Formats: sequence, C-alpha cells, structure tokens
Amino acid sequence: MVAANNQQQIKRERRQISHYELITYASSVILLIVSLFFYLWPKMQIVNLSYRWEKLQLNKQEVLKQNQIYVLEIATLRSMQRIEKIAKENLGMIEPEGGQTVVVELEQGKKQ
Repeated sequence: MVAANNQQQIKRERRQISHYELITYASSVILLIVSLFFYLWPKMQIVNLSYRWEKLQLNKQEVLKQNQIYVLEIATLRSMQRIEKIAKENLGMIEPEGGQTVVVELEQGKKQ
C-alpha cells in the first residue's frame, strides 16, 4: 500500500509543461540542429571537394599521358622517311630526275 501511495505521489508531483516552455524547448532544439547543420555543412563540402580534386588530378595525369602518346604518334606520322616510303611503295611514286623539279621562291613580306 505504501508503494502504491508513493507512485501516486510521484505522478501527482509531475507538473504540466506550459505551451511557452514547450515552444522554448522546441525552438532550442531546432536552433541547435540548425547551428550544427551550418557548422558541419562547410566541412562536408571541403571533404567532397577534396575527393573531387583528387579525381580531377588523376584525370589530368591520364590526359597528359595520352597527350604525350598523341604527340609522339603525330611526330611519327609526319616523319619524312615514312611519307617517302608510303609514296614509293603504295602510290608508285619515284624520285624526280634532275630537270624535273622547279623551285618557287616567294617575295619577302608576302605570305602564302
């Protein structure tokens, strides 16, 4: 019986929270969450940008390697020995004889 009376007294001692207190508590919690969000958001953005930066750096290195390969390939394709070989073997061209060549000189200052 004594335990039952104690429980009733505990229940009676609980006070009701007023609307003003409820709004104050809710506002405090919301303010805390918003503050935490504004505190963490820039840090999350920095981490995301760091990951993106790393990906871009790796991509840049791959592009630079590919560019070097292309530059070497262009130099190989423009090689005079290669062009001469293709001209002779595939196109059936021959070296010109002494009197078959004509040298054309441009006037200075004029562009072709």
